[in-house]
Amino acid sequence: MSEMYKTFIKNKSQIVEPGSEYDKSDLGRALGVTKYAVHWMSLKPGKRSSTPHAESLEEEFVFVEKGNPHLWLNGHLYPLKAGDAVGFPSGTGIAHAFLNNTSESIELITLGEKTKPENRCSFPINPELFEEQKNIWWSDFPKQDFGPHDG
Repeated sequence: MSEMYKTFIKNKSQIVEPGSEYDKSDLGRALGVTKYAVHWMSLKPGKRSSTPHAESLEEEFVFVEKGNPHLWLNGHLYPLKAGDAVGFPSGTGIAHAFLNNTSESIELITLGEKTKPENRCSFPINPELFEEQKNIWWSDFPKQDFGPHDG
C-alpha cells in the first residue's frame, strides 16, 4: 500500500485520548475529515456523555458500539443496547445526553456537523451555565415538557 494512502486508515487504538471522565478519540480529525466530527467515546460507570443540551443548527448521530447506556431525552430515560442508533435533528429543542448507569464501560460512536458559527445550544436544566456558554446560548428554543430525571 502506498504510504500516502496509509494516512486514510487508522485504528482507534492509535488515536485514543485518555481522559479523566471518559476516553475519547477524534477519529475524524485523525483521518483528515473536515466537514463533520466523528468521535469514539468510552464512558466509565456513573458518567454521562455531556450536559443535556439541544442544538439549533447542527445534527447529531450516536451509535452504541458496546454496553447498555441510558439515553436521557427531556428528563426521560430510555435504555439502549449495543447496535442501537440515535439521531438528533437540529432545531427541535429536545435536549439529550447519554448516561452510564451500569457497572461496565460503554462505547459510543458519535457523528455531528462541524461547529457552525451561527449554531446555538440550549441547556434547559442548567441555566447556571449561561455565563460560561453565553456566546452560544440558545434562549428561544422550542419549549419542551420535561420528565422527572435531572440529567
